[in-house]
Amino acid sequence: MFDKSQHSKERDEVDRLLLVLRLGSERRRRTTLRDKMIVFLLLALTIVYVAEFGLSSILFPGLLFLLWLSNRRMISRAEREALLQLTTFDDTRIVGALVSALRWPDMESHLPVIKSALTRVLPQVSPEEYVLLTPAQRTVLYQNLNFKDASFATAILKAVCTTEDIGALDTVSWLASRQARSKGAQEVVALANICLPILLARKARSGESLLRSAERPVHPHEKLPRTVGPESIADPNPLLRPSVDFTDSGPEAQV
Repeated sequence: MFDKSQHSKERDEVDRLLLVLRLGSERRRRTTLRDKMIVFLLLALTIVYVAEFGLSSILFPGLLFLLWLSNRRMISRAEREALLQLTTFDDTRIVGALVSALRWPDMESHLPVIKSALTRVLPQVSPEEYVLLTPAQRTVLYQNLNFKDASFATAILKAVCTTEDIGALDTVSWLASRQARSKGAQEVVALANICLPILLARKARSGESLLRSAERPVHPHEKLPRTVGPESIADPNPLLRPSVDFTDSGPEAQV
């Protein structure tokens, strides 16, 4: 009973810390426009000063810009503390937040702690949880598949192999072909050679699945999409028709 209660408290604490980070992320998105306006005004001020007083006058607006930049924090103190507290948990839900933190300049001094936590938790991530990582977060993981931190790279490879993430195929293939000298690097190369055929098989299955879908014959009694004609104009339920055609819409543009 005690264990269940303790587990519940830990999950609640993780939820609270993740909420702090989510609110901070939303706050930064709201301030993006303000930051752009500040940069634009400083740039305009610089142009005016240079035109009026010469090139040497750029020192004043330049100092203003550096002062503003030095006082601006990418993340708040509350977010930084929340991230560091998350590293003490083994909850797999913390992976996305910690991976994103690897890119934040504010957290450079804490990278060893963050990587240590990810090394511990990443191998526990299920495929259902792994797919929740954004493309940007996965890219960060791929970029850390190297010999600089063999333990961290090994943990990433275990997650990639378990979830069959074919997005890492090129990097895993490169690792598998390397010549390793140190013991840690040899472990990375060995695991990459184990993971590579798994990813290749997954890619082959994905290709076969797409091919079967493209070649699937239409059943004689299968209902085809209704063509546009006079009978479709007089739709008895006009309010159920979409007001916008999304067939030509493209993908959107990451923290």
